[in-house]
Amino acid sequence: MSSQQGLERKLLFYRGVAVVLAALLGLLALKLVRLSRQVGDFGEAGQTWTVDLADRAQLIEETRGDQADYSETYLVTPEGSVHLHAMGHLQVTPLHLHPASEELVVIASGTAHVTHAWGAEGGVERREADYPPGSVIASPRFTAHEWSNRAPDRMLFNVVFTSPRFSGNFYVHPDDPRIRGEAPCTLDPVREATEQLTRLPQLGGRLWSKKVSSSWRLPPTSGAPVMAYVFAGQGTVDGEALKPDTLVHLESRGALELRAEAPLSLLLFDVTGKALPGRGEP
Repeated sequence: MSSQQGLERKLLFYRGVAVVLAALLGLLALKLVRLSRQVGDFGEAGQTWTVDLADRAQLIEETRGDQADYSETYLVTPEGSVHLHAMGHLQVTPLHLHPASEELVVIASGTAHVTHAWGAEGGVERREADYPPGSVIASPRFTAHEWSNRAPDRMLFNVVFTSPRFSGNFYVHPDDPRIRGEAPCTLDPVREATEQLTRLPQLGGRLWSKKVSSSWRLPPTSGAPVMAYVFAGQGTVDGEALKPDTLVHLESRGALELRAEAPLSLLLFDVTGKALPGRGEP
């Protein structure tokens, strides 16, 4: 064998090794991406699926109504998360804050008694109020809040959206100096939704509202899921039924078309911030 042939064989060998290593690194990267993202037991990543929150509330009440707390997670990424928090009869979640994330809560069932505390010139301001089903409450970072379910015979169901991902509750005393932040606010998705896709300031600008009177085409969102809450209307998307109190995981390699049989009022959480920016067209 000539030295030239030997050199060519070595080059082929090294190229083969490089290809194999590149493939292994690609698989490892894909594995790491998948590990950083978790989807609950209600659907798969990369697919469109729904959670009927009314059915979930009834089932949880029937099977876990004697518990103080219950939660189930629908989606977790480093950029954001969505989970259901069910509070037991007469249950209280003591005053706490979130130093690393903003929180937006939709009351799916029950009435919540919420106390907020936040920083202001001259001291801490406080607000205490009751919120019925359908209420949407936004709590900025470092704004403390206490949640109570004052009903002795039914649970309180809250859908919690956070950006970045939920990292637990940081419990504080009412005069804790770490309580600061901005004032909480409430949203009315039904009244505020228009045909124009509208970006809202909450959750770092990853929250949007949208009214769909006939149909709306959502561009491909593979790898960039959008979680939508249906507040009003009837319709379908990718064979899934849309109705009030439905949570929808929107993700597909192809475009998705939402069709309305009765005008849909939607609150949309662009979890990674990569699906909706710049797409303000009706």
